[in-house]
Amino acid sequence: WHHIAVQRRRSDGYLWLFVDGVLEAAADGPDGDISYPDAGVPCASCCDGGPCDGSDPFIVLAAEKHDAGAAYPSFSGLLDELRLSSSLRYSTSFTPPTAPFADDADTAALYH
Repeated sequence: WHHIAVQRRRSDGYLWLFVDGVLEAAADGPDGDISYPDAGVPCASCCDGGPCDGSDPFIVLAAEKHDAGAAYPSFSGLLDELRLSSSLRYSTSFTPPTAPFADDADTAALYH
């Protein structure tokens, strides 16, 4: 398996991608709050021209959101742990965890 960590700093949008504890990429991303708004209205149409009201407010992991076909193959494998944090966890290379994640003060959501 591989440990993947993706971080985004809200203040300036900077992004980091760590794979197995090693920084693989870092780049500037969108600034500020990119949350789906509480009063958000789904797009009028999706890639295929149909309405997006059934999918717009949802996060999709390891697949193209609208099942756009064979040109966009989905991930083939398993997701073991998913933690969403309210703070940046890594600033340099690190040793990936070998046990399930534990809840802490910076954990916004944790899925085993």
